Amino acid sequence: MVGISSKVESIPFSSIRRMSELASELEKEGRHIIHLELGRPDFDTPSHIKEAAIKALMEGKVHYTSNYGITELRHAIADKIRTTLGVEYDPASEIIVTAGGAEAIYLAFASLLEPGDKVMVLTPCWPNYLHVPKLMNAGVIEVELRQEDDYQITKRRLEEFYDPAVKLIVINSPCNPTGGILETESLEALKEFALEHSLYVISDEVYEAFTYDTGKHLSILRFTEIKDRVILVNSFSKTYSMTGWRVGYVAAEAMVARAMVKVHQNLIACSTSFAQAGALAALTGPQECVQEMKKEYERRMNLVVQGLNEIPVVRCNRPKGAFYVFPSVDAFGMESSEVSEFLLREAGVVTVPGSGFGKGGEGHIRISYAASYSDLEIALEKIAIAFQKLR
Repeated sequence: MVGISSKVESIPFSSIRRMSELASELEKEGRHIIHLELGRPDFDTPSHIKEAAIKALMEGKVHYTSNYGITELRHAIADKIRTTLGVEYDPASEIIVTAGGAEAIYLAFASLLEPGDKVMVLTPCWPNYLHVPKLMNAGVIEVELRQEDDYQITKRRLEEFYDPAVKLIVINSPCNPTGGILETESLEALKEFALEHSLYVISDEVYEAFTYDTGKHLSILRFTEIKDRVILVNSFSKTYSMTGWRVGYVAAEAMVARAMVKVHQNLIACSTSFAQAGALAALTGPQECVQEMKKEYERRMNLVVQGLNEIPVVRCNRPKGAFYVFPSVDAFGMESSEVSEFLLREAGVVTVPGSGFGKGGEGHIRISYAASYSDLEIALEKIAIAFQKLR
């Protein structure tokens, strides 16, 4: 009898999707559930983006594009990176349009990792960083960022985890799930560490548009000397509420990009043609829609942080970016999975256990405030009542 690949068997199912499925079962029983588990903007895609995609469809732009993506979009991406980060990429050879940021991450791992290589990942983190390297027979070293340090990192701490087999280090700022942002000192430590050990850096910046208080996104690419070792990952999903469109991009030095496009060819060939037309309109069209979403996210974030910190024994850092909070719930003496399941059953609110996001995640739950203000108000009341029962 043919068995399932041991590599695949070693990868757990997403704790995010698991909580969604548990919630669906309760909804089938007639329970009203408030969903705070998904990193999915509740806004519609702006109309000018949808209109551009529809226009492309009606004009018959329904065929394969270049493996790298349509020329106009790659130029627009290069212009955007130059304007926002001050870094030049050749749109002809250093930018690939991908099926969301998830595929971009996969391409980077698949193109650079050999069996036996290791990847350093700053955790808590998006679970894909922990699981996809296993498909390449690579190991993962988790470098835990701590709530009490405001999720920052030092070169000294990085050196504590270094292994000669490490080839890549993955950073995500603003961060899913913590909402933390790597400040200049942390980015400089990462830059020096990567250059000293000749490491590649995957910099996932898909939440760059949503920063609070500091007001500006910080990228490791501000240090131009590391540009050729950075694989920049971004997506249209969060910024323009295009999660179902599956359009993202990766920018990398030409040799690395050429390797990635080989994998891309064999995986999906190209991102959907008319979705790329919508993405082009997103970058070149009005940006007021993004600012409106950011303003509303900040309003929701203020509500959620205040509401959670008013609950005795719950501690919630104020996030500096993305649209998640990652409160500490370890005072209840339960595993994070037990806390999330309790809140689902008792309060009808779906959260995600922090254990699903790697080391440092246990003792926390992730709450997405990419939900309506009214739903968040109700959810906070229900969470407070449920936690009172636990106490």
